[in-house]
Amino acid sequence: MQSLIKEKFWIIRARKTIKSILNKCVICVRFKVKSLSSGPSPLPPDRVTDCAIFEVVGIDLTGPLFFKTGEKVWITLFTSAVYRALHLELVNALSSDAFLLALRRFIARREMPRIIYCDNGTNFRGAFNDLAKLEWHKISRETSTQKIVWKFIPPTSAWWGGWWESSRPLTYISENPQELIPLTPAMFLIENRCSDTSDIDELNSRDLRKRMKYRIKLLRDLRQRFRKEYLGELIQKQNDNLVREPRVGEMVLIGNDNKKRLSWSITKIIELIPGRDGEIRTVRLKTQHGIVIRPVQRIFPLEVQAIRS
Repeated sequence: MQSLIKEKFWIIRARKTIKSILNKCVICVRFKVKSLSSGPSPLPPDRVTDCAIFEVVGIDLTGPLFFKTGEKVWITLFTSAVYRALHLELVNALSSDAFLLALRRFIARREMPRIIYCDNGTNFRGAFNDLAKLEWHKISRETSTQKIVWKFIPPTSAWWGGWWESSRPLTYISENPQELIPLTPAMFLIENRCSDTSDIDELNSRDLRKRMKYRIKLLRDLRQRFRKEYLGELIQKQNDNLVREPRVGEMVLIGNDNKKRLSWSITKIIELIPGRDGEIRTVRLKTQHGIVIRPVQRIFPLEVQAIRS
């Protein structure tokens, strides 16, 4: 562009002037703008708090798998938030009813979870709405059953569910035979495993109390080792990346992997949603079809703003 201008005009500081004009061009920005980013977030308390193995779970589906008859099935994965144990249930449809049946089988086998993390699939949302219709105040008053807490990640942000949507080993596996055996989810799956049956006539209260204290000590030592080895590896290195913060009232594009950039919707930021550490990682947007929530990684700003470190 500078060479074309010089054919007729000579502009002082032409390169700087051209850049300033191009930076104000909305059409040019639409094609070259990059998405926003946020700093690494701290681990949620649900991942580091000592609890039962399936007390906090993340749920996802994989498939489809095909039978010889041509029938399609899917696998529902229940992943432990703390110990990364995995429970599988087979479903023959992606409906809310099929998922509720899988959830009932999971609860019958592993007990009811206290917190469930999942994405915004229609089957998960439908199950949440069906369970919300129950009179939980009466159920909690008459029984020991408590309402499950559902936590949905923002739409189009699969990386928010990395701990239940990806598979990672618990700890490093050493080839040295003198090392302790590696930690596995099976160690916490059945904490009171016993393969023999003691003769009741040979038991006495003193030996029974001594044995119980020993088993409790083993469980406590196992959990302490888990916290030292596994949770220590989850510490994330804080990178000093440049972060560009969004603003309320700013016009932005909503990224969509299924559409060309020219077809992305132009929206307006109406609210910033901070995390536990005060960092902005999700925003509420006003579109022509209503109000939506998106992660900042799906937001492409159309206005120039200062960048903070």
